[in-house]
Amino acid sequence: MLRSYARLGEFASNPADFGAIVSIIEPLKQMIVDLDFDEYLGELSETLKLELDILQSLCRAQDALYDMDFKSSTLDMYAARTSLARWMDKLGLQASSNSKEHRVLMWLSVFASATRWKFDCYFYRLLKSSDSLTSKSATSIEDKHVEALSFRSILSSQCLNLPLSNLSFIYVIPAGGSYFKDGYTCRGRDSYEQLRGIQSFPAILSYPEDTPPMSHWPNIIGVFQDHFELRYLEGQSRPILVQRTVQQRPMLGSNFAKLASRSQLASSGLVQFYDEAVDVTYCMHKMDRFLAAVIIYQGRVSNTDVMARTLALFTLLAEKLQLTDVLRVLK
Repeated sequence: MLRSYARLGEFASNPADFGAIVSIIEPLKQMIVDLDFDEYLGELSETLKLELDILQSLCRAQDALYDMDFKSSTLDMYAARTSLARWMDKLGLQASSNSKEHRVLMWLSVFASATRWKFDCYFYRLLKSSDSLTSKSATSIEDKHVEALSFRSILSSQCLNLPLSNLSFIYVIPAGGSYFKDGYTCRGRDSYEQLRGIQSFPAILSYPEDTPPMSHWPNIIGVFQDHFELRYLEGQSRPILVQRTVQQRPMLGSNFAKLASRSQLASSGLVQFYDEAVDVTYCMHKMDRFLAAVIIYQGRVSNTDVMARTLALFTLLAEKLQLTDVLRVLK
């Protein structure tokens, strides 16, 4: 177990590979059965099983999100929350308990909440149009608290401070991977069609309008491909979106995507381009393993305060999606 938590702690500063945690936990669960822990440890064995089940389910849910797999991530989150409720009921705790004796349980509860927040981002479009928990009207103090901390509420409140035209999250499909709009089409069905052209860079989220501004997509894809790529890193079972460090290749046309400041924000990971032909500024940033975000501003953005707030928004959302604060406490 210590190895699992230590590995999770490493993800606070390194790319997360939740599938690796699942592979560590599985033999531990089998060992509990083989060595008949129930006979020797009694209730402690049951607690250990619950802890392993919760941690494994949450890591599986995180891994399923990378694949935009709505069904698997939903089922794994449900399994984790069910086991959490059983453990809390067993110990007579409430979710808000700050008992130091139950730090593991409390941390797993935070991990579950962070996973749900991430789920609300990946399936933003689907959940927004449904009658799910994330879109129903708040009817109690607890509901209003949850609603205030939801992905949608944080996104809208932060975007109010920016004069943006659009914010979109782009899902970068890995080689050999498949993508189903909203994540709810079952794999292997005839309804799946390989995405081509600009559709091969789908927007899983668009704000404030639900439909992304596809007229900008050729420009956005061009800028994105100049600055980002999927790459396998040492020790990683999946590729990950990284920012290129090589010199940018020539632009497609003299007026295409002129760079407002090539080095000003390079160290922050923020890519900023101004396209003189359409009088638009594009700002891009990596969000998660296969996610990049782009903000579109009308006109040239030279206001340093706007760019600072843009970077702050990107950083906030990226850290939440990558669970930086949640995992950092394990280091």
